[in-house]
Amino acid sequence: AVGAFNGRLAGMNPPRVLFTPHLMGQPLGPPHHSVRQKAVLYAALNLLSSATTGGSFVHFEGEKS
Repeated sequence: AVGAFNGRLAGMNPPRVLFTPHLMGQPLGPPHHSVRQKAVLYAALNLLSSATTGGSFVHFEGEKS
């Protein structure tokens, strides 16, 4: 999810969310930055397996591109 939606998503109580610092419409990162996009995707997949409770909110720790 895009960081701008942090407040809205908290009220929806989703099971797990990975917040990214990217612009709306580019949650995986900028076009043509495949390394960055893969890093975000792997972080999201890792969250699927590591989140043991509902309501897991994780911020992507990579640098903004």
